[in-house]
Amino acid sequence: MKPEILALISVAIVHFAFAIADSLWKVPLREVSAEKGIFIRNLWTTTFLGIVAWIMQENHHFSWQDVVFSVLMSFVSYWGLYFFVKSQQYLPLSLIGRFLALSSFFHFWWSIVYYKEPFVWQKAILFGISFFASLLITFKTGSINAQLQHRGILFAVLAGIFWAISYAFFKETTEKLGPSRFGFILELTILCVSGFQLLWQRKFKTFTLSGKSFLFLLLIAFLGALGVYFSNLSYLFVPLSSLLIIRVIGDTLPLAIGVFIYKEKLTYLQYIGIILSLIANWGLMVL
Repeated sequence: MKPEILALISVAIVHFAFAIADSLWKVPLREVSAEKGIFIRNLWTTTFLGIVAWIMQENHHFSWQDVVFSVLMSFVSYWGLYFFVKSQQYLPLSLIGRFLALSSFFHFWWSIVYYKEPFVWQKAILFGISFFASLLITFKTGSINAQLQHRGILFAVLAGIFWAISYAFFKETTEKLGPSRFGFILELTILCVSGFQLLWQRKFKTFTLSGKSFLFLLLIAFLGALGVYFSNLSYLFVPLSSLLIIRVIGDTLPLAIGVFIYKEKLTYLQYIGIILSLIANWGLMVL
């Protein structure tokens, strides 16, 4: 398969898998805490990616320092996931993305400064359009308890900070370890940290889940494993700056799920944001 086609397929899978998986957390969170939900999710994602790593047998040369660094970045990434899931307990899904989108601005310039990607002014304009569209899409007014809103905003901001730090180095760790091997290390680290957190809080006991919540967590895990692997794979074929445009545009999918599953209503600004995001996506494809 040609690298261009593989890159296109990888980016499409990442786009849909992460967006849909992130949108499904509210259902199991009605029954379990963030720590328990993440632990159950990662029992499955670690298994899925372990099988993929065993099948792929990627031939990448790396040192133990590379492994230690990948574990460190995975540890930082765990807190991004943890605070993201926590924020969904207090904020509408459409509001959380406003704060997560801010990290993409940092990553766009990081791709130029750290990874030495060439600055393309057309791509910078598309990123600006997609970033502005994301802010419009996640703009939501409504009556939310002020105390809960402040707590949710704090969690969303913390998620953006931790993910901004860890994602900045995922391209490097993937290139050294390979997509499936780094994906396995990432999910295994998250599993261990969430398990230790449950032990520390003395919450490690039998989980009682309804069939619906279990299926949602299983679907989140499957989509998460798909997203992690193909996200890592896309780092090998697609410039980081291009991936950021696509991921910012991905805010439209959880918004749609928020409408159909959680009965959230769209505003005119959100409709404008969706149109702008589609324009940015089209522009990226013709570059």
